[in-house]
Amino acid sequence: MKNTTKGAWIIHHGLKTKADTNGGADFSAIDTAAKAGTLFTQICRSTETEIPKEKVRAYARAINLNPNLELNSILSILKTHRLIDESDNTIVSIGGSTTTALESTAKIFDEQDKIEEEEAAVLLAEHLSDAPLSDGELLDFLYSKFDFKENRSRDLLSRAENIGFVDAEPEGTEKLFFNGNLFRNQDIKKVKAVVDSFTTEEATQFRELEEKLRLAPLSLKAATAITSADLMKKIRSVGLVDVSFLENEHGQFGYVTLPSSFHKFANPFVDDAFDLAKALVAALSYGMSQSSSSRGKIWGISLLLGKLIRGGSVGPAPAIGNDYKLLEQRGVVEVFPDGRSFSMRLLKRDVGEIALAVLTRGTTEDKQVEEWLPQVSMSGFVTPSESRQTMRKNRSLGLKRVSNDVLTSLRTRKS
Repeated sequence: MKNTTKGAWIIHHGLKTKADTNGGADFSAIDTAAKAGTLFTQICRSTETEIPKEKVRAYARAINLNPNLELNSILSILKTHRLIDESDNTIVSIGGSTTTALESTAKIFDEQDKIEEEEAAVLLAEHLSDAPLSDGELLDFLYSKFDFKENRSRDLLSRAENIGFVDAEPEGTEKLFFNGNLFRNQDIKKVKAVVDSFTTEEATQFRELEEKLRLAPLSLKAATAITSADLMKKIRSVGLVDVSFLENEHGQFGYVTLPSSFHKFANPFVDDAFDLAKALVAALSYGMSQSSSSRGKIWGISLLLGKLIRGGSVGPAPAIGNDYKLLEQRGVVEVFPDGRSFSMRLLKRDVGEIALAVLTRGTTEDKQVEEWLPQVSMSGFVTPSESRQTMRKNRSLGLKRVSNDVLTSLRTRKS
C-alpha cells in the first residue's frame, strides 16, 4: 500500500477514534498519527512559513486538540520528523501539500508502538475498497496476513464496525463488510453492477442524476427530485453518491456530488483526504451565487482561483471577513485587513487546484453553481463520510435490506 493511501486511511480512522469513547485508547497509534497529520495539514503551506504559536494553538482548538494537554506532544512528534521547527514564539512549517501530510502521517504511524490490530484495521479498510466481503472471507484474510485466530479476528471486525472503520450489513447468518470508498475511482464495472440491480425506473433516474452531477453539484433537494427519496437513501447508504452539508445558524443545507469529483491526480480519497477542497468549493460557490455586489460577489471563478493558485491575493471585500472563517481555521486561506475591508490569499495551492477543477468542469460554471447553493453563508461543514454514517445509523430495516441487495450485486458482478 502506498504511504499516501495508508495515510489517508489513518486520517479516516482517526476521525472515528475521536468520536468513540475508547477509540483513542484502543487504537492509540492510529489516534496519535491522525492527530499529528491533521495538525500538520492545518499549518502546512505551499511554501515554508513561519507561524505564531498563538495561531497554532487556535488551529489545535479548531480540530478539537487540547492545546494544554496534547499540543506540545504532537508538535514534538512533528519536529522529530523534521516537518516543523520552533522558537519561543513561532513554528516554522516546511512547504508541502496534502501528499506531504499523508506520507508523513503514515511514517509517524509506522514509528509508534502499536498492537497488530491497528495495522490490520488499516489494511482491512483498503482491502474492502474493491468489493464487499463476508466475515468468513475476512477471517481467512486476517489469518493469512496476521495469523489471527477466529476469536481475535471476530473481535477486530466487531470493533472495526462499531467504531466506524468499516460498514457492515447482515447477510443471512453472516455479515457483509464494505466501506464508503467503493466508488471513488470511477470503476464503470462496479457502477454498472449496482445499476443492473435497480428497477428500470430506478436505473433511468440514477443515470439522469449521474449525468447532471458530472457537470456540477446539485442540492440534495434537487437531486432527490430526480431520484425519489428512497433511491437517494439507497445510493447514499453504499457511497454511490456523496452528500455534504453546509451549516449555519438556520440549520443544514445538503448538496450532492459524485465520489470521483474531488481529485487532482487519480484517487479522490487520497487527493482530498482532509475534505479541504470540498469545504473550499462550498465557500467560494456561495460567493459566486448569493453574495451581493456590495459584500463582494465573485465574478469569474476561473480568474479568481487562478490568481489565488499563482500566489496572489483577492479583495478587498466585506464578505471575505465573514464567509471564510471555517477555511481560515483549517489553514486553507489567510484573511487579512485591507483598508476598511478584507482580502485573502490561498495557503494550499493543491486544494485550490482541485476546487478549480470541480467548479469549472461544466460549460456554464457560474449558472450551474447558482442552481444548487443555498441563500445562506457557511459557518460549518459536514463531510460526506460523516453524513453517510449518520444516515446509516437511522435507516429502517427495509432500507438495510435494500443496501444489502446493492452490495450483493457488487460481489456477484462479472469481471
